[in-house]
Amino acid sequence: MGDRISRRVLDQIDRLRGRGASGLPVGAHDNPLRSEAEQSVVRFVFALFGVGIGWIAYTLAGAGDLPWTLWPYAGGYIAYSALCLLHVRQWPDFNRLRLVMTTLLDPLLVTTLLWAGGERTTPLVWTYFWFVTAQGVRYGTPWMLLSAGTTAAAVATLVWLEPGWRQHASYAVGIVLSLAAVAIFLSIANMRLSALQRRLIQMASHDPLTGVANRSMFYDLLMQAIWRCQRNHKRLAVLSFDLDGFKLVNDTHGHRAGDYVLKAFASRLAPTLRREDVFARIGGDEFVILLENISGPANVSRVSELILSTLASIEDFEGHAVAISASIGVATYPFLAMPDEVTPDHLLACADAAMYKAKSAGRSRTCVDVSAMLDDGELLAPVFPG
Repeated sequence: MGDRISRRVLDQIDRLRGRGASGLPVGAHDNPLRSEAEQSVVRFVFALFGVGIGWIAYTLAGAGDLPWTLWPYAGGYIAYSALCLLHVRQWPDFNRLRLVMTTLLDPLLVTTLLWAGGERTTPLVWTYFWFVTAQGVRYGTPWMLLSAGTTAAAVATLVWLEPGWRQHASYAVGIVLSLAAVAIFLSIANMRLSALQRRLIQMASHDPLTGVANRSMFYDLLMQAIWRCQRNHKRLAVLSFDLDGFKLVNDTHGHRAGDYVLKAFASRLAPTLRREDVFARIGGDEFVILLENISGPANVSRVSELILSTLASIEDFEGHAVAISASIGVATYPFLAMPDEVTPDHLLACADAAMYKAKSAGRSRTCVDVSAMLDDGELLAPVFPG
């Protein structure tokens, strides 16, 4: 039961965090836009100062001047890094094509420096490992593997084209094997970190007893749903209800019986809801359900009937008869008397008011707030059983 509900909650977490838009896996950098900006700055600083530091190092070591043919390649890499920085600042939105191009060009451009400079530029080999590691840390395993594969192909091309590298082909093999080891290690680390991150997110966003979303998670998802309704001109409904008769079961048979009722209810109701619906426990026996993209009252009536029939199916606990029902209040959005900038608290307050009206009408009923609350607090809503 817990695993099935947890998967639904994690799907909703991924939807809330916008992973579908960037395509980045959990475990990659939390903010891909910041990653690209950071990477472009580091690349530019490396290109700008790396050449100068390299020239000073060779001069101090008495190795002579760097070959003049190397300077156009070094200048080209500086220009490339500057263009990347300007492009990210001008168009800061995450760009998959741009990330693919930089992942491919970084090792390939360094390879041209190694080819042009011969043995004098071999210290630049460390940048291969920098590129692979940076892609793995910033963007996750798929991007790291793309960088590692490109680098391995670049090294093979270097051995084929450059006589000095051809004479020391065993070094090139060692570099490729080292890159493979780094990629494997980081892949395992990413998988473990991803699993830990998902577990921590799940613990922070779901109810430990029933496995459904908690109050904080529900508020976040409801706010996202309100924004989508405003943007796409859709409708949503919030169902608020508590369990009638739950206190009697708890007082008569103990907390084990109460926990059993809550877990049984959640495990039986959750699979009957749509994948995009959000089911949450926000208090002791208080639950809420968010329905998006509703077309009319039939959507709400269907879920109300599911709630009541699910509770009716819980008939006993360890041979003791139990009778549980629910009073359900419903608030819809948008509606005429509410401002556009409605908050989750406002919608939940309307749903709660409708729920108490249902209780006063005889319980096991649904009260739908089809419009809003008037200034004097009167609720315009029909009351119907089931």
